[in-house]
Amino acid sequence: MLDRYILETSRLIRDRANISTPRDELISYINMARNDVCLLTACLRALVAGNAPFGSGSTPGLMVPGGFTPGIPDTTVTTFATLPGVEHYHFGYARLYLQAQWAGYDNVVDLMSVAVSWGSAARPVMEWMDFAELQALARIYSAGVFTYPFKAALQGDGINQILYLFPVPGQALEMEWDCSCTPKPLYNNNDLEAIPAPFRDAIKFKAANYVYMASQRFGSAELMEGEYLRHLGIDRAATDRGKVPSFYV
Repeated sequence: MLDRYILETSRLIRDRANISTPRDELISYINMARNDVCLLTACLRALVAGNAPFGSGSTPGLMVPGGFTPGIPDTTVTTFATLPGVEHYHFGYARLYLQAQWAGYDNVVDLMSVAVSWGSAARPVMEWMDFAELQALARIYSAGVFTYPFKAALQGDGINQILYLFPVPGQALEMEWDCSCTPKPLYNNNDLEAIPAPFRDAIKFKAANYVYMASQRFGSAELMEGEYLRHLGIDRAATDRGKVPSFYV
């Protein structure tokens, strides 16, 4: 996949022999562009740990789309769960499970929803609060309060965000995070490209934009940026045309 990106970008910048822009530098721009695509579109989503509530799908690592061994239980993945008496969970805590379950995924950058098991009874989705509101109205009572959580808030920004749960979990409870992620860099053709088609088609334009910006050819850079955004608009519309909630209401 990397060679394809290099070829397509080299065509756009009229440097197929990689003379003006060395190959290593071009690879760096391509990986920057891949990151940008994921940050702008949230096309790299993952459900960590993504276990079914019952049946064979409840085995961590089993039949996870994008995983290393679909259909084969991954014994290296333990249950993604809360820790007794621990109220906050850094995105880096989920990253270990993300990389074990989803090949080519690197970091969690945003969190859309969080579900926490209440024993064997249910696995409700947490209600979001602003952290300042959670601090003022909920955490004031956190001393000695250990039970099933039902509120959540994010503190911080980017990959350094921290998830706070209230009330504080009193035991290990299975969690599911619906995450937006960034990809691992590509260094050779053996590295897996996790970004799904058709979002890959816009990468060459953003990489060419970086090349032109570096050489201060701002007119060409602006043209490539426009093509990059146009393709992402097409890709997003093509992959999400909306759904009818029910035809029978």
